[in-house]
Amino acid sequence: MKTKGNKLFSRVASFMLAMVMVLSVFAVVPTEVAAAEKSFKSTGTSSVTLTDDEVWDVNTNSVAPQYIKFKAKNTGYVTIKMTNASTLDYAYGYLTFCNSKKKALNSASEKWDTAYDKAAYYTRSFGVKKGQTYYVKIESKYGVKVTATFKKVTKSNNSSKKKAKTLNAKTTAKGVIIAGDKTADWYKIKVTGNKKVKISYTGKTNGDSDYNGIKVSFYDSKGKLYTSNAYDWVSPFTTSGTSKYYRVYSLSGKQTGVEPGTYYIKVERYNKTSSGYYTLKWSTY
Repeated sequence: MKTKGNKLFSRVASFMLAMVMVLSVFAVVPTEVAAAEKSFKSTGTSSVTLTDDEVWDVNTNSVAPQYIKFKAKNTGYVTIKMTNASTLDYAYGYLTFCNSKKKALNSASEKWDTAYDKAAYYTRSFGVKKGQTYYVKIESKYGVKVTATFKKVTKSNNSSKKKAKTLNAKTTAKGVIIAGDKTADWYKIKVTGNKKVKISYTGKTNGDSDYNGIKVSFYDSKGKLYTSNAYDWVSPFTTSGTSKYYRVYSLSGKQTGVEPGTYYIKVERYNKTSSGYYTLKWSTY
């Protein structure tokens, strides 16, 4: 025969068992419903939209950084474009391109602003290597749509003067400078006759001022910079179709061409935070 004490013990035991089961359920729920990591596709074009609530922490009244993963299927470059997606105001903030450990590969103070109509204010491009994982860190005051477009580019093994790739006149070379990689691309050209040289180049790169991007330099046959200012660069704010001219001025001020021979063109990052895609060609006149 069961006593009241036994009945009470049975009820308490049942209650405690039920609580353990409830607590066990709550313990596993966060893992099961954890938000999926935001990511871009490895090829083509894809977008991630960050809402006003996601990018702004109302409790601390501060920006809540967001990371978007990108894994490069091939070597090439990825262009990141910010478009306003806020119901409150124009989105603006900072973009940081990071490696797989979320360490910055560009300047962490690289600003962007969707209130402007010039693409340089809200578009950046970065060189990427096949198989590598990257993260795009977005810090925004308001909701923003982030679009990534990947383009494949073949990278030649012309990383030194000795390995310079021959580039014929009026032929366009296409290359990529990988983010976080200090390796340069070298090209060899041959000038016949006493002629003036014109080097033209374009670029899709990163930076938030004119003093960033991809640098192009002109060297003599010995690998020495042709003159102290025989270089130029292209940044996101540079007008497309930049050109540099090389010629000699006589004592009378008359322009003459450079001497016949072999010359070199070096393409590299302007500084350690720069990368991206470029085109290059040369001609004489």
